[in-house]
Amino acid sequence: HKLNPACFSRLALPAMQQPAATLLVAPRASVRDSEMLSASTPRVESSSVMEGVAVGVKANLIEVLDVDEVAERFTVVFTLHFTWVDPLLKDYKGEVAYWYPEQSSLSGKKGRHSSKQGGADLRLWRRRAKVLEFPRSDARNGTVELEVDPREDFAVGDLVEATAEVPYKSKKAPRGAIPQGTHGTVASVDADKRTVEVQWQQNASSGEDILMTQASWSKVRMVAPPGEVNHETGKFRVTVPCGRFVGKVEPDWTSNPLFFQPRWSFENQVCDWIELVRERRLASLSEQGGHVFEKIKFQATFSERLMLHRFPFDQHTLTIRLTAEQHYDRQQWKSLSEVAGQASRLPTEWSLAEAPKMEVYELRGRQTLQRCRVSVGLKRNPQFFMKHLVVVTFFLGFSSSPVVLVKPSNVEERATILLTVLLVMAAYKHMTSQWVPRKPYYTWMDYYVLLGFLLQLFVLCESLFWVWVNCRSIIDFDQELDGFYNSTADPPPDYECRHIASNLDRTSLLAIYGTWLFSHALALCAYLAHHCKQLCQG
Repeated sequence: HKLNPACFSRLALPAMQQPAATLLVAPRASVRDSEMLSASTPRVESSSVMEGVAVGVKANLIEVLDVDEVAERFTVVFTLHFTWVDPLLKDYKGEVAYWYPEQSSLSGKKGRHSSKQGGADLRLWRRRAKVLEFPRSDARNGTVELEVDPREDFAVGDLVEATAEVPYKSKKAPRGAIPQGTHGTVASVDADKRTVEVQWQQNASSGEDILMTQASWSKVRMVAPPGEVNHETGKFRVTVPCGRFVGKVEPDWTSNPLFFQPRWSFENQVCDWIELVRERRLASLSEQGGHVFEKIKFQATFSERLMLHRFPFDQHTLTIRLTAEQHYDRQQWKSLSEVAGQASRLPTEWSLAEAPKMEVYELRGRQTLQRCRVSVGLKRNPQFFMKHLVVVTFFLGFSSSPVVLVKPSNVEERATILLTVLLVMAAYKHMTSQWVPRKPYYTWMDYYVLLGFLLQLFVLCESLFWVWVNCRSIIDFDQELDGFYNSTADPPPDYECRHIASNLDRTSLLAIYGTWLFSHALALCAYLAHHCKQLCQG
């Protein structure tokens, strides 16, 4: 294939701070093409190495919208901030608009907008200029530093001076020239043709008032510039308060493919994210290039493995993982801050256990890539489950304690009480099953509800055990007719038990229910102590 040397200029990569050599790899070409390429390409020293563009990364986690324990995913709103230096924007000039004191003695002319702020006559200026320093978008106070070239960055209303003779035509003199040193006022600017239309002051030699004359930029120069003059460069610097700065025209980021832009992707993204805000602006200019700032605000859903063994006292670390899509030699991520916001808004079920933080690390393999991890620690607020599950289960388990008053020989009444409580607990468990995450393993809450069921079954088994050991059925011995139950008015009971059996049964039941009460009292004291400790620390 034929190689066009001009095409290789589009492959140049911006360096981090200083221009570096670009290694170009092309298909095998002929000797003639190689000579053309070597003649049009500057010679590169072997010590010059591409170091890549340093990209500052910062994250701000704003809100956690939802945490789905069943699907193991969470939805958040957060912003990503990227900053880098693009050498191609070193000399960028864009149109700016700002309010500044009037410099011209003329007023009320075409394109003039004037106002009064703080007792000073201000005018809206629109010109091309370099933005040397621009405050952050959230800054309330600050100044904008502009660099204006008195030979190029003209605006309507500027006082100019002819640095060479400017030819003109008039009715009295078909041909003439504005003498060097004549002052005038800019009436219009044509940046494409690099010309200005100047209203010159009265020409004393010819006795006529020349209204308008077009002049090229090379023949005029600003006088009385609105700012401090740098005598080394001949340019002047304008300091504009943020309250008087109207705006500026940003570079067309999409038109020039040579402009650097970070390339990355989400690693644990579940579905398409929603882009709420995207802002890219040229913050300032320096010797290294243009300092670019980009802010992107997302609403996205990510996957995360949630272990709920300690439910409802569980804690989780939600992580957003980003992967760089460019090699380390091309793009180098640098963390601007380890703190990733405050996550001030959370679901009512959750509270902040660990502040959001960000970490940048390298992934080495076939390609040297970088990853960024944004994590936040959440802990569940157990008050809802304590009130609606623990307290209800506790009272349901203790509601079968009246079986202590029933004689051991009356098995039917005891079984009726215990089975009724078991059915009520089963119905309540079915009603509240949607509150508990559905997992293949048991959580602490599942163990507690299961313990309430086991309490009723244990009491039922205890009653049957004492009846089987210390009691005998009266029906089996009705044929003996020993005379004690030989009466139609007092039918015999189903079982006849020893006198010591009642005492043992009552003692065992009191021990079971006493243990139930005492364990809950200890757990309540520990929970209140932990809660008070957290309040004191907070």
